[in-house]
Amino acid sequence: MTLPDCAKPRNKRLSFYKFVVDNIGSQAPVIVQGASDLFGGWIDPGQVDALTEWVELIVDSFSGGLDSRMRVRFVVNVRARRDDDGFQMKRMDELLSEIMSLMNISGQEVAPVYDYSDPTDPQRIGEQQGLGFIPRHRPEKDGFVNKDDGDVKRYELHYELLLWQEGVAP
Repeated sequence: MTLPDCAKPRNKRLSFYKFVVDNIGSQAPVIVQGASDLFGGWIDPGQVDALTEWVELIVDSFSGGLDSRMRVRFVVNVRARRDDDGFQMKRMDELLSEIMSLMNISGQEVAPVYDYSDPTDPQRIGEQQGLGFIPRHRPEKDGFVNKDDGDVKRYELHYELLLWQEGVAP
């Protein structure tokens, strides 16, 4: 027996990517690993060199089934302008706050799940099936990334997403 498209791991990852891009994509470019067909994916190095800020969204692990769990990282990148460290850290704080605010879901709210059977027209299925992701912050793993890249500062936020279904506790 094969799973319907809406229950496949790729569908769940794409649903989370859509949630993030729809909500913070206007604040900074979001580079999504492994979904270039729908979200732009990795952009070429020349384009990254021109950016002053961007967010990378990376899925570290995924387990399927009713007890789905996805571990994700947001890597916030801010490039200094004219050695303006004050600007760099202020913008870093703004982007980190935006992501943490987005991921601070409470009560019965969940990050929605979409059916990507037709990738050109994803349909939200959370309302009908009571599906969604509940994010849990993993602050013990957060921190600056030490990568010798000159003027770019990087900070990682770590989350675990639990698939939630109405009436079934995560």
